Amino acid sequence: LAANCLMPAVEFTLEYTVVKNELTVSLEYKLADYIKSFPRVGFEFGVDKKYDSFSYIGFGPYESYVDKCAACEYGYYESAANENYDKKYIRPQESGSHYACKYLALKNLLSVTAENPFSASVNPYTTEQLINTAHSFELCENDFVNVCIDVAMRGVGSHSCGPEIPKEGKNTFKFKF
Repeated sequence: LAANCLMPAVEFTLEYTVVKNELTVSLEYKLADYIKSFPRVGFEFGVDKKYDSFSYIGFGPYESYVDKCAACEYGYYESAANENYDKKYIRPQESGSHYACKYLALKNLLSVTAENPFSASVNPYTTEQLINTAHSFELCENDFVNVCIDVAMRGVGSHSCGPEIPKEGKNTFKFKF
């Protein structure tokens, strides 16, 4: 017996609206009933390396997740992609996310706000690079920085890799350029 691998894991609705220098993006998702674990739902995109400086309002200044934010304080912080990713991990992995953000700005490029708090990170590596690399010294430098903006993100600590993300969710983001 085998699972039907053609069944969709996520149903989602994505709506874009552009007015002048503002992009509004609404993302609504629903995980399939058979999905037991899902790492994150959101956006991932690259921007030119010259925009690696960023600021945010959320838990910081260290990385923070739904289950790993007690050692952080909620406030305004500034950082850069290379400072945000922790290269000391034994194996490259998720790093540098900031939980419960209500604002993210990439210096001289864009700012992001949302109806509900979100998780965000600006790192020198993509999620795919981190998944497919066994050692930090094997990571190749990019000519861009990677931005993740998540509606929902699983925790990283106990409870078998942290609390699960909700089966359904929605958030509306405003990107100002």
